[in-house]
Amino acid sequence: MRTGAGEAANAAGEADEAGDCSPDATTSRSWKSEGQRRLCTLTHSGAEVGRAIGASSKVVSSWRRGVKCPAADAQRALEKAFSIPVGAWVQQPSTTPPRPARTAARRAQSDLPPVVEGIDQATTVAKVDDLLAAIRITRADAKLTAGERLKAAAEERALLSLRARVQRQAALDSATIEDALCRSPRWIGLRTALIEALRPHPVALAAVRAALTAGGYAP
Repeated sequence: MRTGAGEAANAAGEADEAGDCSPDATTSRSWKSEGQRRLCTLTHSGAEVGRAIGASSKVVSSWRRGVKCPAADAQRALEKAFSIPVGAWVQQPSTTPPRPARTAARRAQSDLPPVVEGIDQATTVAKVDDLLAAIRITRADAKLTAGERLKAAAEERALLSLRARVQRQAALDSATIEDALCRSPRWIGLRTALIEALRPHPVALAAVRAALTAGGYAP
């Protein structure tokens, strides 16, 4: 069950489609209020904003596109998490280009300890998967602050990127090991001795040759 900003968002109704600012919302002419302008110029995705205040990405999209205006509870949540003043939603949009600045949630995130420990020591897919499972359990905690939610989301993205790198490296390592094995004089000698020992046994020899060929180890 949603509470606070989530209930206000549901009361306002969801937009027809998810997403952030549409192209025509990048100029001051299309902004209906200073609040919409500030929301549009945040560096966070609609999903990140929604998670931080308890609203869906579709609702955030409707605010950014000017289809809806956040209700009072949602405006207060946006002020607390992203420093968008409640009064900004009834002010005319500023024509001054926005100055990049960290939001309150982003500032809080930078001061928090890691959600999971050992990310920089994770060198196997299994270890990364363990950390991903732990961080997803943490993200499901409804008591997280906006900064903690952003921190957890950032660490999950980092882990997913790390997992892809570890998988690529494992594939390269495996190919390198197999290539080295095939070229090893000891393996070549062992393979030759095995084949010679099986020559009196045609059926077994054929089976071994087939297995070597299937594995890429044939002479």
